[in-house]
Amino acid sequence: MSNLSKNIKLLREGNGLSQSQLASFLKVEKTLVSKIENGEHIITTNIVDKLSSLFGIPADDLYKNIDDLNTLTFPLKENTFLEEELQTLSAINNIALNLQFMENLLIESENK
Repeated sequence: MSNLSKNIKLLREGNGLSQSQLASFLKVEKTLVSKIENGEHIITTNIVDKLSSLFGIPADDLYKNIDDLNTLTFPLKENTFLEEELQTLSAINNIALNLQFMENLLIESENK
């Protein structure tokens, strides 16, 4: 199993999401989420981007060893996420990721 597959499962479980909830968010069948987590299905960049936004981590970090991941976790609201709430969390995390990226660019430009 690849780091990506392991990380998706660990992040999903760590954030209290079921495979059904993640499938609903990704707009795929639950069986596809299971196959992805078991390394039996190739993941599209579209799904990687959605997972990145949902879990609040850069897409590249999804491919790293889980020990290297610095994740944002959801508020304490176990197993009661509605799809709309997941979409909202994803949008907020995407804003945070973009802000982090821009701050890093600014730091790099100041160091030149």
